[in-house]
Amino acid sequence: MSMCPDDILKKLIQQVSISDEAVTEDIELQLAEFSGDPRLHFLLASVLVSRKQFIEANARFAEALDLDPEYHIARFQYGFFLLTSGDIPKAIEILQPLERLPKQHYLSLFSKGLLALSRDDFQATTEALQAGIATNNENLPLNRDMGLIIEKCQAIMVENKSIESESDISETAMFLKQFTKH
Repeated sequence: MSMCPDDILKKLIQQVSISDEAVTEDIELQLAEFSGDPRLHFLLASVLVSRKQFIEANARFAEALDLDPEYHIARFQYGFFLLTSGDIPKAIEILQPLERLPKQHYLSLFSKGLLALSRDDFQATTEALQAGIATNNENLPLNRDMGLIIEKCQAIMVENKSIESESDISETAMFLKQFTKH
């Protein structure tokens, strides 16, 4: 399996960070040559999520993990995507292997927090995500996303009110619906 050269991958990541509209085509060109590179599939999935092309993003996340089940950041982001999409059983399945990472690894802690969120345990969610933020010096933008979840969990706990609707939707489903609106 041939991997995309690091310098090309780095340029693609830079293009994504400046919101270059041509980046999708550029990633797809590299995928034509390096279809076995999970990093390219993950990068394309990330771009597709930002463009709200969720079905295509789901397929690319899945392909990245099929190619490299130990690609931890892809696994975490895929689980996070599934959770915010409302596919809680699949999100749990994708996130659980991250529990095998060292207990103080930020992805293990973030995963633990999201798994707690899937059970409507807002206190455990907050504690795990705060611990993950404290240890994450590698992927700082992820701290911002986890901080938003913490804020919403704390607001729910402070208000101490049920957000369960008459249709028996779980608190987590309602929470995630609010999170994806922003």
